[in-house]
Amino acid sequence: MILPASTKEYPDHPDFSPIDQTSNRSLTQIVALVRDGARVLDLGCASGYIGHALRERGCTLTGIDINAEALELAKPWYASLHQADLEATPLHDIFADERFDIAIFGDILEHLHDPASMLDRMRAHLDGDAYVIASIPNIGHGAMRLAMLGGHFEYQRYGLLDESHLRFFTLHTIGELFLRAGYHLDRIERVRLPLFAESDLVPLVRREDFDEGVVQAIERDPEHDVLQYVVRARPLSDREHARALAERFTETSQERDRLRAERERLIREHDRVRAALDRREADYAELSTRFEAFAHDVAAQLDDEIARTRAALDADPG
Repeated sequence: MILPASTKEYPDHPDFSPIDQTSNRSLTQIVALVRDGARVLDLGCASGYIGHALRERGCTLTGIDINAEALELAKPWYASLHQADLEATPLHDIFADERFDIAIFGDILEHLHDPASMLDRMRAHLDGDAYVIASIPNIGHGAMRLAMLGGHFEYQRYGLLDESHLRFFTLHTIGELFLRAGYHLDRIERVRLPLFAESDLVPLVRREDFDEGVVQAIERDPEHDVLQYVVRARPLSDREHARALAERFTETSQERDRLRAERERLIREHDRVRAALDRREADYAELSTRFEAFAHDVAAQLDDEIARTRAALDADPG
């Protein structure tokens, strides 16, 4: 990973099985996206659990990590290893003009101050039909939303609120990140964890602590139980990148115009309803005044009738 070993421990994966391609975990999905025999750069390789799996697939592996002890454990699986802080040491200083078929960012981008710049610089070291694979936690998981609703955002050792995370992503912002860095996302896989699972990877929440309507609204979102996204992204040429950004700008501008038009429509509708309400209030005030006058007249007539009746009774008591 990125932080010094003295400040960050890496999770163990003793039960990691790259053979089981149906496993609901990011490591397995990463390995499944790597083609056999590829030249692979594993950024944040840790002790080499991904390298071990890919070496069996005929891949040539290069690893980078800041943790010297982890790199010692990774040696059997990698053709070359580099101890470096990815944000302090430019990739060009490590690899010069060396290129790779695949670059893996396994739970790395969320630890970087500027992940877009890192991805952008990576493009210079991708060759031919190369691509990036990245696993990224989803801060939009339903447990996180409910925890925030309850006013809780408490860092943990691992998981969505890993204490070393600097960036937080949803599916939408992952797309924005890769577009800004000059990539096209062509595949998105999902690692799922049930909303109310008892796991150290998400905040612990209980259904009974929240309004059922709120819970059901969250559950209607098809992404609510996604713990991590595993994406494959292909680098764009400068021309393709410029075109993609222009298209995104056009889409954003059109959406802005649509929202502005909708706002203006709502303002007009509000004004229409307000005017109708004002008319109703004026009608009500007029009717209220007329009713009060009518009630006053009726009361006066009743008083006169009562007075006449009493007078008649007094004049003729028999």
